[in-house]
Amino acid sequence: MNPGVIIAAAASPLGVLALLILVLSGIATAFFRDSGILVRLGIFAVMFGAVVAFGIVVMLHQGQGAATPVASGRPVPASGIWDFVINCPNSDVREPDAQFSNGKFSRGFSTGTTTASMNVLDDRSVHLNGDVQFNSGTMLNFNATGTGENGSFAGTATYGTYSGCHFAAVKKSD
Repeated sequence: MNPGVIIAAAASPLGVLALLILVLSGIATAFFRDSGILVRLGIFAVMFGAVVAFGIVVMLHQGQGAATPVASGRPVPASGIWDFVINCPNSDVREPDAQFSNGKFSRGFSTGTTTASMNVLDDRSVHLNGDVQFNSGTMLNFNATGTGENGSFAGTATYGTYSGCHFAAVKKSD
């Protein structure tokens, strides 16, 4: 079986149920091949019942995931002038007065270019991603999420190989 099919199936509750049924048939074949027909039928019925019960629970709870602390609105592309900083050990990204237009920002500096996109969700959460392209050809990606209010956000980020970096963004003006 193609590993891509298994990965795709595992991404949804119905796919997981289908994979469980395949595993169940493999287990039943392997463990009970030499048993009598009544034993095989009984064991299969018990395992099948467990898979069906699991499937019912998955279907009943589908869509009842944990509530997120972030608002339920749609992301809006950032606009205006922002300061954002990603602080990591031995490396950071600092962009004061970054002018975002329709969620996009790009600025050159002496050794390269910073490019970013940022979305705001109900003025309580921001998501920033982008990259720093150095003139040497090296590119470091960054990804950050912060929560806050009144245009001031803080959270965590990844930058290059660093994770758990501190992230801060402040909206200075429209």
